[in-house]
Amino acid sequence: MHSRITPQDDRVFRGATERERLRDVYLRVDALVADVTCERSTDCCHFERTGREPYVTPIEYAEARLAAKASGFQASVRGSQRGRALPMADEGRCPYLGSEGHCRIYASRPLGCRTFFCERATGAAPRREVAALLREIVDLSEKLFVEGSKSRPLRSWVASG
Repeated sequence: MHSRITPQDDRVFRGATERERLRDVYLRVDALVADVTCERSTDCCHFERTGREPYVTPIEYAEARLAAKASGFQASVRGSQRGRALPMADEGRCPYLGSEGHCRIYASRPLGCRTFFCERATGAAPRREVAALLREIVDLSEKLFVEGSKSRPLRSWVASG
């Protein structure tokens, strides 16, 4: 068991048990929404356009942060160009949305990104099952992090480092 740390700590997934469990939850979520069609317009990645932004648990942010780091970029909400930062555009785009229009952390994207679909999508995520999987993510987060299960908007996490 880990001592409780912050999602910004690079030691976050030593032993990898929690990370493996999180990835297992993500696979189960993906299976639940496999029949939902999506045009991949990335409208959902432009938060000001949709008026919606995913709230992310500390463990989800830690996973996203490590995926970004492994890909060699640093997400930014301040427009910083440190390293290969991805600046926020005027429309409030996701800090992980690449300039080519693809998610830079797609395999590690948070639950909210996996289950939100615009009005053009057909099908829907089964709410009860998704809620149970969210509970699993919250439980993992509570065990591991000082912040516990306190979800925050994605851009808020990125802005905090």
